[in-house]
Amino acid sequence: MKIRGAKESELEELIGLQQLVFRPDEPDAQQRYWAYVREDPTYRLHQSRVVVNEGRIVSHLRVLDRKIRVRGGKLRVGGIASVLTHPDFRGRGYAKALMQKTARYLYDTGYEIGLLFTAIGTPFYASLGWTSIPLATFQLRIGDAERVEPAAHMCRPILVEDVEVVHRIYRQSCRGMTGPEVRSKLYWLLGSSRWRGVFPTWVALRNDKVVAYVNVEIEKGRVWIKEACALAGEETAYIDLARQVVHLARES
Repeated sequence: MKIRGAKESELEELIGLQQLVFRPDEPDAQQRYWAYVREDPTYRLHQSRVVVNEGRIVSHLRVLDRKIRVRGGKLRVGGIASVLTHPDFRGRGYAKALMQKTARYLYDTGYEIGLLFTAIGTPFYASLGWTSIPLATFQLRIGDAERVEPAAHMCRPILVEDVEVVHRIYRQSCRGMTGPEVRSKLYWLLGSSRWRGVFPTWVALRNDKVVAYVNVEIEKGRVWIKEACALAGEETAYIDLARQVVHLARES
């Protein structure tokens, strides 16, 4: 067993492996995973960490090179993503060994902190020394939502040309926070951002100027509010955006 960075000649195999494990029934999954590589200006081959056994890639993870705001400063973050083992080779400790080696890789490469989100639960990562960060959430039954009067903002779907002001709103809103990612203007338009639904969906305007936005994903039976930001002094725009989200939810 050997753990190392991927080679250019192995990228097609890695893309296929991610499709097999994460999105086997999506015909456009390979486009998604190629975008994560080809359209991320921070990507380097060594960020794709692999376990090779008898000449075959059996396990993989991706390190995302990012920065987050922490108490007024910025930290370089190694984001752990796409942790997987080929179905034929599970239960042999490959992913565990890969995670352990990657911890050293993060240190040697100059990352100041490692972060990950998990859909499999925390015990696997906790056993490797990772610590959970609690996140506050809430649920609201749409039928219980109060009807409130508009707060003088007009709402409309977002346009691509809104990216400049969206970037400015995000930057101003997050400046004093701990946790938000530091994003460039290009970030909003990257292929990986499009595939992951990072770009906002609705904006609020006052006097024809965009002053707030919300990123909301509406599926049958579920509304997911991913992110909302407003310029200082325009916080009442959240009321109008919330009214719009509830309206969309009731329609669906």
